[in-house]
Amino acid sequence: FTSQMQINEEKVDVFIASIQAITDKEAVDAQVVVDVDAPKLITQSSDGSQLDVEKTRETIESLLLTGEGDTALTVEILTPAVSSDEVSGGLNLLASYSTDMSSSSSRRYENVRLALSNFNGMAVYDGDEISFNDVVGNRTPERGYKEAPEYAGTSVVTGYGGGACQASTTLYCAVIKAGCEIIERHPHNMTVAYAEPSLDATVAWKSKDLVFKNNTGHTIYIYTNVTRETAEVRIY
Repeated sequence: FTSQMQINEEKVDVFIASIQAITDKEAVDAQVVVDVDAPKLITQSSDGSQLDVEKTRETIESLLLTGEGDTALTVEILTPAVSSDEVSGGLNLLASYSTDMSSSSSRRYENVRLALSNFNGMAVYDGDEISFNDVVGNRTPERGYKEAPEYAGTSVVTGYGGGACQASTTLYCAVIKAGCEIIERHPHNMTVAYAEPSLDATVAWKSKDLVFKNNTGHTIYIYTNVTRETAEVRIY
């Protein structure tokens, strides 16, 4: 007579789950807070770990069926998205870009400041895609935007949120210098006063957007500052 061993898969699953309760833990990101000039580290990061379930199952089944097998567990080390090493001693300034605000009216100044304030202190993880329109939202009076001059086609008109394109242009030039990938960008139909040709990025709610992807391999942090003289974006 010949007999064949059968494995109770449910019990194997329970046994593997008991191993995972010991081996598996999530990676913990370093916590970074927004400071006046740059982000600063407040808590340390730690690696996580994750059991390779399929290899563990194969090992268990080999041991049960043949009595032979490697009893060492295969555990993958999980690295945090924001490590303490990246931010220890302060972050590196990757890029900065500024555009001229000196000729802007108070209403236009307020629109640029309000639009860019949505990005101030923003952490963008490696691989994330950021949409200007999604972050800033619709430029309406209910959300604090004023009527100010803006470019429309080949004309200068007055509209709510006039100046948002200067905000997007300043951000566009900064993320290019930081090495980010541009997913979507639209030029104006005419030369604009605050940017050289081909360095502008117009935006319009629901029709034209600025979208970029962080493919630097690191988490980046965006800082903005708007004065009556300049609009500035810094990326760490």
